[in-house]
Amino acid sequence: MASNQVIDVTGAIFDGPVRGRRPPMVWRRAFRGVREQAHDARAFVRFLLADFADVDDVVQVAGELVANALTHTRSGAVGGAYVLELRRWRCGVALAVTDQGGPAEPRIGYGGFAEHGFGLLTADALATWWGWCGTERSRTVTAVFHRRPS
Repeated sequence: MASNQVIDVTGAIFDGPVRGRRPPMVWRRAFRGVREQAHDARAFVRFLLADFADVDDVVQVAGELVANALTHTRSGAVGGAYVLELRRWRCGVALAVTDQGGPAEPRIGYGGFAEHGFGLLTADALATWWGWCGTERSRTVTAVFHRRPS
C-alpha cells in the first residue's frame, strides 16, 4: 500500500484525498489490561467524540467491548493489554478494540437473567453495524455508528 493510501472501515482503499472527501481522523491508544483502565478508555472516547450526536452510545459500546476483552481474552491476564481505536468521518464513527485473543470467538450472548452476556447484544442494539476479525492470538471487534439525521 502506498503511503498516501488510506483504508476505511469497510476495507476500501482511498488513494489520497478525494475531491470533497477527506480521509477519516484516526486516534489509537493502548491500555493496560486492568479493570481500572476501563474508565480511562471510556473517557478517551468521550473526550474525542464530545460533539458527536451519539457519543453516549459509542461510550457505552466502548465500555462493553473493553469489558469483553478483559473478561474473555488474554488481555485481562497479568501483563495483558488492549488497543482502542476511533475513526471519525463527517457522518460517522468506527470504534475498534483489539485484544490479545483467547480460545472462544466473540458471539452475542442471550443471558436471560444472567449478570453477563449482554456486551455484544448492546453493541448490536446501539451500533449501525458491528463485526470482528482475527484469530485466537488477537481479535479486533469493530462497531460503526452512522450519525443520526438532524
